[in-house]
Amino acid sequence: LLVDGCYIWSSDDCFCMYNSCDSIPTLHDFGYEDVVAVCRDVEVKNCMMCSSSRPIVIGGHATGAKDPRCLIENLNIHDCYIFETPKRLFIGPASREMRWSGHLRILSQSEQIVRNLTFENIRIDYTNGCISKPVHIEVRGNKNASYTESRGYRIENVTFRNITAGGYTDNLLPILIESRERSDEQDDCGISGIVFDNFTVGGKSVDVAQMRISGPVESITVR
Repeated sequence: LLVDGCYIWSSDDCFCMYNSCDSIPTLHDFGYEDVVAVCRDVEVKNCMMCSSSRPIVIGGHATGAKDPRCLIENLNIHDCYIFETPKRLFIGPASREMRWSGHLRILSQSEQIVRNLTFENIRIDYTNGCISKPVHIEVRGNKNASYTESRGYRIENVTFRNITAGGYTDNLLPILIESRERSDEQDDCGISGIVFDNFTVGGKSVDVAQMRISGPVESITVR
């Protein structure tokens, strides 16, 4: 799938990549018998995005299948401009924004694997008063999975290259990289292989020490 040269102005998310919407009753496809879903090989380029919610959301909305698991892989989003970001995603405390915001947002829910994602040559301009974060990466647990979904599984091999976040950045929340804890010795859930290559916020390079990281997270590289 190629999305090229689009101008997307949305009151919700601009671009989403899911496995299934069966976790949402109003979108449930009751006639679909194959419970395993795969979404792969997608390129998004030369696009302008303006969102009242989140411009890019990858992951979530899976079936819960484990053998094989739902899979999202091989996504390349590059040479895009995100502008006119919302002042607030929700009217509520910053703690709520920490869970629900993120302009480059990657989730794993319902046992899905999300891997091999590249975000490159992207400019984000934040409007005055925006309370959000540039990046949100999360393998969710049963307690905080959204839309009646269950716990996630893994997020692997994500690269952010030549990303510039500018405009009004004073109120931005820290980048979040968080995975649920492992339930037993056979559970190998987690996050690994995250690369920030020339990623700046307000003219300064991102710093691992300033990120919010928790759970089984391995191999975060900043260069």
